Amino acid sequence: MAYYAFKNKDHLGNLTGKIYATQALQGDLNQPYYCPNPACDALLYICSAQGSRQPYFSANHADHRHIFRCAYGSDLNFDKNNYDENSFDYNTLFNNLTSDNQKNNHRKNANQKGPTQHIATNIHPIRTIRQLYFMCKSSDIHDTYNGFKIWCMLLDSRSLPIYEHKTLTNCLIETTVSHPSYNNIKNEVYLELDSYTLTLNFNENKLFKSIRNTVFNNSDKLVIVAGDWQMVAPDHYQTTIQTKKQIMVLH
Repeated sequence: MAYYAFKNKDHLGNLTGKIYATQALQGDLNQPYYCPNPACDALLYICSAQGSRQPYFSANHADHRHIFRCAYGSDLNFDKNNYDENSFDYNTLFNNLTSDNQKNNHRKNANQKGPTQHIATNIHPIRTIRQLYFMCKSSDIHDTYNGFKIWCMLLDSRSLPIYEHKTLTNCLIETTVSHPSYNNIKNEVYLELDSYTLTLNFNENKLFKSIRNTVFNNSDKLVIVAGDWQMVAPDHYQTTIQTKKQIMVLH
């Protein structure tokens, strides 16, 4: 699903006339719109117009589905109603994603005394790389989420022009697999996005082998990486992978 789409698309694939799902409710509910992915020919329609769920766009007509590996396909599932945007803090989340804090959490839980007081609810802030990525993809790259700009959190084909004169730091990157995709001697995995070359470094051989196999076995899919990116050379960045939480494969 996506919370925005486009009214127009020319023969070169240029998209214009951005429209949000909430705006589309005011018009013809049978009106088709174009997928935010310029390479995708899917036609999107407004959904959940009469339901309690926030309206969104979906390619629900069989003759105009998403193309293979389109990030806006059926795997993209982010319902804003299930998450507490006001409690979202990108810096805290990113630190949790890129830190191997499992042992510390076990130790902290073991040392806790007395019951933890909280209100039971299904609504919570974004916690995982999958939830963060899906939120960013379902939103326009110039939008914000609790004050954090989408393009600052995710580098993909939409935000490439913004990063043309900027240095990467802490962000997700939507990548494809390079060839060759890894180096067993250096414990490195190689990915790419457009002109960017991306190297994943590993301090633990066991973790390297696990991520290497995941990437290699999904070389035809998009791989999302959360990293503290360091420049090696122009358009070449590297990051150290501390935990499996930093990697996701878009099926």
